[in-house]
Amino acid sequence: MRKIYPDLIMIDGGDMGESIHGPTVWKSAELFKTMRSLGYDAIGLGERDLAPAFFEEISQSGAKETLLSGNYKPAVAIGAAPVRLIQRKSARVGVVEVVSSFFQQGQSLEPKDPKTFLQQQLEAMQQQKAEVMVVIYHGPANEALALRPSFPGVDLWLISHGVYQPMAQVPTSDGGVLVVGPGDRGREVGLITLEKNRKGVARSAKFHQIILDDRIPDSPKAAPIQERFLKRSQTAVGQSSVTPPPEPARNGFAAHDNPFVGSEVCRLCHEEIYNKWRETKHAHALETLVTKKQSTNPECLPCHSVGFGEQTGYTIKENQPYLVAVGCEMCHGRSGYHVRADDQTNNFSKTTEATCLRCHNKENSPKFVYAEYVKHVH
Repeated sequence: MRKIYPDLIMIDGGDMGESIHGPTVWKSAELFKTMRSLGYDAIGLGERDLAPAFFEEISQSGAKETLLSGNYKPAVAIGAAPVRLIQRKSARVGVVEVVSSFFQQGQSLEPKDPKTFLQQQLEAMQQQKAEVMVVIYHGPANEALALRPSFPGVDLWLISHGVYQPMAQVPTSDGGVLVVGPGDRGREVGLITLEKNRKGVARSAKFHQIILDDRIPDSPKAAPIQERFLKRSQTAVGQSSVTPPPEPARNGFAAHDNPFVGSEVCRLCHEEIYNKWRETKHAHALETLVTKKQSTNPECLPCHSVGFGEQTGYTIKENQPYLVAVGCEMCHGRSGYHVRADDQTNNFSKTTEATCLRCHNKENSPKFVYAEYVKHVH
């Protein structure tokens, strides 16, 4: 991309992680370092990135010059700046992030309201002779649209709080300055071109969505980055070498008394249903991870195997071909006791729409319609 557009500037708006608590807190720092190694010029923060471990790791790595502090006090404390000035041959570009009061967590935000904070930072940009001004707004789109008329000098608004929708241009009633919405977990990037005349008056602003699908080949440079990420993921989330904690009894049976046994065992009595299932995408769920080199990713396996992370469920290290794919027990529950009782005991949970929504949620399956999808199960 840089070869085609030598003045390219790469920006990300934050929410790199998933949570500031629990086993995934490491993600923000790891993804930040990855984006920095890819040459990103300015990276903002979201409320999911505010783990103390993130700021500790970033401050030690010496990467804080790429980080936009916004009005987050923890980022200011490690020396990150609210504004980043980026010089290109064609223009001097200023980027600032402002965070909505909606995301106030304790005392994490500066006491100034976002509008006052933004006013001060834009004035600082002008004093530093920024020719193009970009605002990353981490908050609801309606708030950014309401702020926009107060700052006519801004050339581009980027809304960075995701709602699991593809990146797109946000419609505006006046057709004025370009506003672009957030992307969907890195599944696409936006290419935005801004043009001004010699007097600094905007001539055009265009947004183009680039979907990162199979039509774009993987870069050889990405392989070691992905491998590093997966290794850390396996360690942090809980690899198969770590014994899952004891589970509470379900339907009257403890996990060790009612193990997962695999769909092949179900086939012995339910062959017609099994054969129909074999033709579905559920039966090949792990194959999609193998194709994408994600078959050892602990974050994907809970929805592509049987019982990952649970006692007697699928693990990464052990050879368990009977637990690959989305098998019978993923929806109906463990069947070990049912099999031992020779079909005399029905200990299964009732399968409902809620069963499907554990994996087919808004994040992973935004087009999911239960009434339609359930027809293709078996």
